[in-house]
Amino acid sequence: MSGPVAGERRNRQVRVRALFDMGRYEQCEQEALRILASEPDDQWALLMLSRTRNRRGDGGGSMEAAERLLALHPGFPAGLAWYAALVADVEGHYSRALSYARHAVRLSPDGEFELCVLAVVAVELRGCADEARTAARRALRIAPDDPACHEALRRVHGVLGEWEQALEPARAAAALRPGDAGHWFRLGEVLMYLGRHTEAEEAFLATLRQRPLPGQLTRMVGVLLGAGAPEPLRGLLTRVCAALGRPDPTVPHAAGTDPGLVRWQLDAVADLGASDLVPPIVAALYEDNPGHPGVRARQAEALLERGECEQAWETAGGLVCEGRADADGYAVAALALHDLERHEEAAGIAREGARRFEGGDWNFHYVEALALSALRDHDGVLEATARALEEHPAHPDTLVLRGSTQLLRDAREAVPTLRAAVAADPESGEARIWLAKGLELTGAAGEAAAEHAEGERLLGRPVPR
Repeated sequence: MSGPVAGERRNRQVRVRALFDMGRYEQCEQEALRILASEPDDQWALLMLSRTRNRRGDGGGSMEAAERLLALHPGFPAGLAWYAALVADVEGHYSRALSYARHAVRLSPDGEFELCVLAVVAVELRGCADEARTAARRALRIAPDDPACHEALRRVHGVLGEWEQALEPARAAAALRPGDAGHWFRLGEVLMYLGRHTEAEEAFLATLRQRPLPGQLTRMVGVLLGAGAPEPLRGLLTRVCAALGRPDPTVPHAAGTDPGLVRWQLDAVADLGASDLVPPIVAALYEDNPGHPGVRARQAEALLERGECEQAWETAGGLVCEGRADADGYAVAALALHDLERHEEAAGIAREGARRFEGGDWNFHYVEALALSALRDHDGVLEATARALEEHPAHPDTLVLRGSTQLLRDAREAVPTLRAAVAADPESGEARIWLAKGLELTGAAGEAAAEHAEGERLLGRPVPR
């Protein structure tokens, strides 16, 4: 295509991208739809439609446009990269997303967008940190004035916990696009994890001045909670929650019996992790909502962590038997039964959990394998761990359990599995001890001794050989 028609198409593409960059997402979507009304297969319009819907919080509509783009233009690098980003962010399937991202970079090795997507997908997978750093740095060399490239490098360092290295790209992204609330928010996150709370609060307040979308405010709450809601930023947390029309979720009894606020506070408990703020919140939720499935699962989990296995089973088991438990309830019930040495029942509940909550966060197949291992059902362990690794291919505990079981059959088969376990978690002393056993059985005595010594160092205690 050449001449006036091609020129008009380029002008429309520039206009759509400009609207997106200015944050005028509703107009951007309308413009993309106008282009598609006359040219339904326009790849750039489909791409920007998908990206705009994603930015507006319409994950389903974004994925629908991306799938249409991929079907019409399977060799379009930016389309492949964007689809990879959605598969990772919307569906959480990072291994699948990585194959699309790598293909996009093979087709466009100097495309900064494709390299940025590869970086942010790869960094979420064990063993791919170097690939992620390399892709992000290459993108930045190609487009040093693109804030998205600085943001990709910041994200890589942030996921890896390299907060000092994340600071410079975070500052650069905010400086290059000062009107973008997201860049100020991410700068605040980096500063917070560096313990520079005054500067972090300034960056977060700059975010609020940009009138962020509700989804961005929710993410800010999640980041503050994920850092343990540090005391110097508690006032900021309360302010952000108020902007969302929600109470501070770290305050016990804040949810009362309101179903929406109960869910809000349960999500906050998940974000807080092992924080000391969690026990009183869970206790208050259970006092106010003793019949709520999610609350009962959290209470059961707290009991299990304290070693009160019978009470944990009584709290979660009734919901399971009634078919009212959520995924957390099934998982806690199965683990409680395992700890009570009721292994056949534990395996059965884990299997039911896997069937009911396929593709969720819980690795139910691993829980089943754990119970079957206690029953010395080695064939069952191998079958269950194979299923577990299909969904969670780099899950270190699954790899260790599978490899240690394979050692009973064939050490040559076990060694690659145990090497994968060490690669998935290099700090696992248990994985290295089992690998040492496999290496010794296959005649690699020198390497076995080195792995055993490293395993003892990581465990902090001697282990008989």
